[in-house]
Amino acid sequence: MLTQHKSVTAWGLDIGDRSLKLVGITGGKSSSYNIVNANSIEVPSGFFDNGKIINQDGITDLINKLINTASGPKLRSPFVHCSLPETQTYIKLITIPDMTDKEIPEAVQWASEHHLPIAPEDIYLDWQIVERTPKEIHVLIGAAPIEISSTYTELLKAAGLTPLSLEIEATPIMRAVIDEKQIKDDNESIAVVDIGATRTSLAVYAQGSIQFTNSLPFSGDLLTTKIADELSLSHDQAEKAKIVCGLDQKKCDGALLKLLSKNIQDLSTKIIAAFDFYQREFEQSPEITRVLLCGGGAQFQGIDTMLSDKLKKPVAIANPFLHCLPVNKKLLPPTKALSYTTAIGLGLKIHEH
Repeated sequence: MLTQHKSVTAWGLDIGDRSLKLVGITGGKSSSYNIVNANSIEVPSGFFDNGKIINQDGITDLINKLINTASGPKLRSPFVHCSLPETQTYIKLITIPDMTDKEIPEAVQWASEHHLPIAPEDIYLDWQIVERTPKEIHVLIGAAPIEISSTYTELLKAAGLTPLSLEIEATPIMRAVIDEKQIKDDNESIAVVDIGATRTSLAVYAQGSIQFTNSLPFSGDLLTTKIADELSLSHDQAEKAKIVCGLDQKKCDGALLKLLSKNIQDLSTKIIAAFDFYQREFEQSPEITRVLLCGGGAQFQGIDTMLSDKLKKPVAIANPFLHCLPVNKKLLPPTKALSYTTAIGLGLKIHEH
């Protein structure tokens, strides 16, 4: 039985193909958010297929275990903000002619039929005006298939939880790592690259909202598998090698730098192609000025420096604790922090104004 805690009113729950992550956050001011609960649990193969739930009973059991074994005080709440799989959702910036406020909803609905690869009756659609000019209106639309949303809602209810929101993954990531006060002006676009275990997503943030998202065929597991195969290591040993050696020429005789340089080059080529598409298709948006890396795959020493050299732009490791107080290392070890970015962003939603 879950009991309500007076401070933690909702959890952030990140459901991924390879892991589940949970974060509880207290506080009410931007300078005093405090992560008080955290946990992660691996998901066996066969539970998900590209974001689609295959084994609901198995995942339900894992969610209950995740909650019951969470680090920190036993602060429980039935309410959660949860992410939807990036591969099954859509974010797109569209342009419609200038019109009255009353006419906009119907125009957005009509435009979505031409911009999304799924019938309007089969999706939940949300939108917000990003920019309005005398001649046109730029609108950010987000869509999730009703079938996917329903299965995730059923999953959470089966685990005894009450979903307060289901968010497209890019939204909580931006909430966690972007600080409007640090953005120089309206002429800056920031690209956030989330390197996950099974996939990498890229999102561009500018003018107060997400402008563009894209999936890239690259993952942390891709690198781990190559290290394991080429160096005859176990998966766990290869993961440790990524952290210890990284892409540093001076560490481990530069073995991983030599081994993975082509993979990093491939990633940078895909990122550049996405940037080129963004600048070409979104001419009204400012140029991308810098890049932030997050996700477990970004916990790879030297990847920021190497990508910066190839992209010819400043690249930095994102700070998932940007809006939070320093976190107890026993609660959430620094080596795991980047993999909690989405969960932290979900946990912060309850404190949005």
